[in-house]
Amino acid sequence: ADVNGEYALTLISTAASYSATTPLDVYGVGVTGPTTVLISAGAAGGVSASRDFTGALAGGSFVDGLDQSADPVQIAELARRTLERRELAPMASSARDWYRESHTSTSAISSLQQAVDAKVGDIIKLNVNANVACSSPNTRSGRVAAVGNRVLVVADTGNPAGGYTDVEYASIAATFDTLVYPLDTTAFGAPSNISQYGKIILFYTRNVNSLTPSNAGYTIGGFFFARDLYPKTAKNGLQACSGSNEQELFYLLVPDPNGLVNRNKRSKDMVTLLNLGTIAHEFQHLINASRRLYVTPNAQVAEETWLDEGLSHIAEELLFFRVSGYTSRQNLNLADIQRQSANFTNYASQNFARFYGYLTNPEITSPYAPNDSLSTRGATWNFLRYSAGRQGAGGEAGFFHAVVNSATTGFANLNNATGGQIGEYLRDWTVSVIADDYSAAETAALDAKYILPAWNFRNIYPGLRFSSGSALGVYPIAARRLTDNSTQRITLAGGTSSYVRFGIRSGGSAQLTFSSNGTAVPGTLRYAIVRLR
Repeated sequence: ADVNGEYALTLISTAASYSATTPLDVYGVGVTGPTTVLISAGAAGGVSASRDFTGALAGGSFVDGLDQSADPVQIAELARRTLERRELAPMASSARDWYRESHTSTSAISSLQQAVDAKVGDIIKLNVNANVACSSPNTRSGRVAAVGNRVLVVADTGNPAGGYTDVEYASIAATFDTLVYPLDTTAFGAPSNISQYGKIILFYTRNVNSLTPSNAGYTIGGFFFARDLYPKTAKNGLQACSGSNEQELFYLLVPDPNGLVNRNKRSKDMVTLLNLGTIAHEFQHLINASRRLYVTPNAQVAEETWLDEGLSHIAEELLFFRVSGYTSRQNLNLADIQRQSANFTNYASQNFARFYGYLTNPEITSPYAPNDSLSTRGATWNFLRYSAGRQGAGGEAGFFHAVVNSATTGFANLNNATGGQIGEYLRDWTVSVIADDYSAAETAALDAKYILPAWNFRNIYPGLRFSSGSALGVYPIAARRLTDNSTQRITLAGGTSSYVRFGIRSGGSAQLTFSSNGTAVPGTLRYAIVRLR
C-alpha cells in the first residue's frame, strides 16, 4: 500500500424485511485508524439528525424541524395509507368489476361524469374527509374555477377571502396541462379514467388548511385519498365506498392571508410555491394507485408506503430539473443550485434534508423501513435516484415506469425493476454514498455503477445551513473508525448500512474478519472495500 493508504468498508443488510436484524463483528489486524479527516457526522460540533436544518443559499430556506420520529405530516400520510390497505384493498375485486361495467355500459354513468361538460361557475359537491374513507362524509360545495385539457380546477365556495381569482386558477390549469401532467405521466404512466372524461380534479379547499393546527411548525399542503377511485354505490352485491367521489382527484391548500382557518396566515405567493411541488407529488400517488387498481393486470392494489412516497419525492425532483433547465445527469454542484436557489429551495431541498437524516444515521435508516420517517424517505429517494441513474441516460424514465407499473409491491417490486439484482444495487449504492465525488481521482477510478450522476453531494452539503444560520460545512456521513486488533460491533436491520474507515501503513498489509455471533455472516450481508486515497 502507498503512504497513508485510506479505505472504507461499506456494509449493508439486504434482508427483504426491515425487521430482520444481523449482528456483526468486524475485526481488523494490521490496520491503523484513518489518517485523514473524513467529512462525517461528528466533524461539525456533533451534528445530529434531529437538529433544525436549513438549506440557506444566499438566504434561502430549506426545512425546519428535522425530527425523524414524530413528523405530523408523515404520521397523517402513513395513517391514511394504512387505512387504504385495511378498508379499501378488500374492495378491489368488486371495484374492478364496477370499472369494467362502467366502461362497457352507456347507462353506468357516475353522478359526476357530467363534468365532461363542466364550465366555469358550475357547482360540484365533494367529500373532503381526510381521515375516514367510506363513511362520515364531509361534503363541500366546489365551484369550477378553470377548465383545462387535462384538469378541472375546483374551488371550495367556503374558502377564505383574498384567495385566487379565476384568472389565477386558469394559470394553474395551464401549468398542470403543460408542465405537471406531461412530467409525471412520462415518468410513471397515465392515470386511470374512471370518470371517462379524462380530467383530474384539483380541489382547492379550506379543509386542507384545517389539517394544520394553529402555529404549527409545519404545513400540510395537500393529500390524495385512494377512496375516490372506488365506486360509491353497491351493485349486484358488490362492495362499495359511499364516501368516494368517483374521480381522479386530490386536495390542495388555499391562500388565507387573514388567517381565518386556525389563525394560520397563508399568502398567495407562499401557497403557489408550495402547491406546485405538492401537485407533482400527489399526482404520482394518484397515478400509482389508479394504475394498480384499474390498469396493470393482476396488480397488488396498494404500493408499500415507503416506495410510494419515494416515487413522489422523485416527482418533486423531476419538477426541479424541469423548471431549472438542468438534467439528472449533470452532477450538479453548489454553484449550480445557487444559480437556481429559489427552485432548489422550493422543489429539491426537502429531499436533501431527508437524505441528511440517512447520512447521519445509516445504521438505523433503511430505504425500505415501514416507519415512513423523514430519513426513510430520504434514503428511498436517494436509492431510487441512484437506481435510475444506473440505467443510463435513456433508461431513467423506463425504470420509474417499471416500478409504478408492476404487479408486485415494495422490495419484490424493486428487485424486479433492477433485474433481480437488488442486493447488488444496494451494495453498490453504499459505495456511491461514500466514494462518489470524494475526490476527482477517486471518481475517475470508479466504475460507473458506483456513481450517482445527478448530484455532487459532497460539494453541495457543506454549503447548506442550519436554521441558526451556521453553515453545515461538511458532507455529514456517519462512519466508524477501525484500529489495530480491535472489533467494531454492529447490528444492521434490513436495508441499513454501516461505513467503517481504516488505514494501512506504507508497505504494510491488513486483514479484516467478519462474523455474526461467532459464526459466518449470512448471505444477505453485502459489503465492499473502497480505496479512498
